[in-house]
Order: sequence, then structure tokens, then C-alpha cells
Amino acid sequence: MLKEYKLGRGWAIFAIIFSPLLIALFGMLLVMPFIPGLNDNLSPSILWFSAPLSLGMMFFGVVTFLDAIKGKFVIDFDRLYNVSTMGNRELLFTEIKGYRTDDKYIYIEPNVPHRKKVKLTKYISSAAEIERWLGERYPDLDRLKAEEEKEAIFANDDFGFSPEERSEKFNQASSVAKTVNIIGGLIGAWTIFFPNPYEIALWCCLAIPLLCIPVIKYYKGLIRIDKRKDSPYPSIFIAFLLPSAAVFLRGLLDYNIFDHTKIWIPMFVIALLMTTVFFIKNAELKSGKKAIGTVIAFILFSLAYGFGSIIFLNCYYDRSAPKMFSSKILNKRMSSGKTTSYYLELEPWGERKTAEDVDVSKDFYFEVNENDTVNIYFMKGKLDIPWFELSK
Repeated sequence: MLKEYKLGRGWAIFAIIFSPLLIALFGMLLVMPFIPGLNDNLSPSILWFSAPLSLGMMFFGVVTFLDAIKGKFVIDFDRLYNVSTMGNRELLFTEIKGYRTDDKYIYIEPNVPHRKKVKLTKYISSAAEIERWLGERYPDLDRLKAEEEKEAIFANDDFGFSPEERSEKFNQASSVAKTVNIIGGLIGAWTIFFPNPYEIALWCCLAIPLLCIPVIKYYKGLIRIDKRKDSPYPSIFIAFLLPSAAVFLRGLLDYNIFDHTKIWIPMFVIALLMTTVFFIKNAELKSGKKAIGTVIAFILFSLAYGFGSIIFLNCYYDRSAPKMFSSKILNKRMSSGKTTSYYLELEPWGERKTAEDVDVSKDFYFEVNENDTVNIYFMKGKLDIPWFELSK
């Protein structure tokens, strides 16, 4: 058999058009600091950031362009190989152990130590055909590993003293994980999109991630945080992710913090305590390299949880008498991406000695105009983290 596959036509056209634009854009960013008239307001320190970024993105654009033209994957009579700008990879049919897949790539693994795996993008034409070809000749290593792990579960005395007892424990854990994920997902969505009543929504979000840790401990590693395609273990990733993200977003969007200095220590303390309890006797962390990703994800979401919870407790339960200031709106701007953010630039007020942007709600943004005066209510904060609110 001899067959050649190239990047799908639509993706190839997109890459050929997009890559030169990307190169031109970051090429301009690279030379801007050296063009008289354009560099007047640029700090020299910006160059240390923009130069590596621009060079990296230009290199990415060149590689993407060349791969769209000459990149290919070939199944030959006795081997397969991938041709790309960054180098070629080849495996004889007899050197292939099996394959793995994820959302974006097919990985063809070797059965000999000195050979490197072949990584193939799913944006290539007829990727499904390649996957079928591999499936007819080689094992799906993800499926094999899942079967091995499931066999290990039913042979583990920690989950019961008989196969029947272990099976019952596994089914129970799967049911508990599903229930916790549904509850956590609904509470997270409720808090993100319609937090009413606000206090109850936030306290529910604070409770769910804390509930996840004793659930993991109780089931002795049978229920896990991580959710991998190749793992049969029930996961409560959604129950931990969505409420933590919701608490973080509400803290970020609902309150204007005047000085963040006193947030960092309690935030890190909360994350450290959660991570320490999660680490102790956790069987999930014995899975080698993949455990590193789990630990990093857990720490990041624990930090997000700590940040949001500190701001909520500091601001929502603040009963201090506010100090009132006024300030003029110097400018209005919107920032659009996946969501739209609204900002007002205010002239100096109180202890703020320079004009700075303030994040406001959409409704308030359209209620006011440039040169309007707004009232600023400055509060001490329940945890001594100063914050403020705006009104007309």
C-alpha cells in the first residue's frame, strides 16, 4: 500500500492566508520600537517582552505556512512517516506498538526504545481513514490501558475483599461522582450566569470544592480529580472546576479592589491547605508524569478558589462606613473577546494619584458619559482589603 495524506484543503487554505498576515503583524510589532515617531510613548522595557514574542510568533507563522505546503503523512509498503518543517518521523510497521488519540492528534507509538513516536494532526485530510487503518492492525493503547486499570481496580483489596464487593464499590463511586458533578456543574453555572440569591449561590460554590476532597479521601483513590480518556476511574473534575471558576469570576467581576496586597497571603494559605490535604495518601498522585498535570491543575484552581473566596468574604460582609469621593470620567472603552468588558477611566481621587481604568457593569457603562461625575464609595473591607463602588 502507498498512500499520501496532506493537510485538509480548508485548513491548508486558511494556513496559507493566515500565516503571512501573522508574520506581517508581529514583524511590525518587532520593528515598531525602532521607527521614529512610533516609539515616542513606548517604554524600553516593552522591547524585552515584544521582541521574543514577535520572533516566536513569526517563526510559528513560517512553520505553519511551510507545513501547509509541503507537510504530509505517508503510508508506504513497509513503513509510515510524517514529513514536516520541523523534521521527519518514520516507523517501520514492525516497530509500531500501537496508537493513541486525543481531540487534536493521533500518536503512533514505537515498540523499540530508540525510535520516536509519530505525531499526526487530525486536521489532515481523511484522518478518520488513517485511524481506521491503524485500528485494523494495531491496538488502541488508550483502550488497553483503561482495561488494565479496570482489572487493577477489581483486584485491589482497598476496594473490597471480593470481586463482587469491588464491583459494587466501583458502581457506587461512579454514581457518587456523577451526582457530585451534576450538583457542582449546576451550582457553578447558577453562580456564573444568574447568582440569585447571591449569598446562597456563593456559599454553595464555596462548599462544593471542599466537599470534593473528603469524597476523594473516602473512596481511597477510586474517585479522582483528573478525567483522562484512558482512565476508567470516576472523576469529579467538573465539581471542582466549575464552582472554583465561578467563585473566582464573581470576585473578579463583582467588586473593585483598591489594593490587592492583602489578598495574596490568605489566598496562598487557602490553596496550600487544600493542596496539602489533597496530597496526603492520595493514590491518584502515583501515576507518574500524568500526575504532574493533575497537581498543577489542582493548585491553579485552588488559587482561583482562594482568590474568589477572600474577595467575597471581604466585600460582601463588610459593614464599615464608606468614605465618599467624586471623580470625573475621562474616557470610556469596551474590550471585546469571548466576553465584553466595560471600563471607565477616572481622574485621580482619594489616595489614587493617577488616572486609572475601573471595570463596570454593562448597564452602568451605558448610563454615564465622558465628563460625567460619578460618586465613589470607599470601604475598608471586612478583612482590611480596601475596595470601592461607583454610582451616578
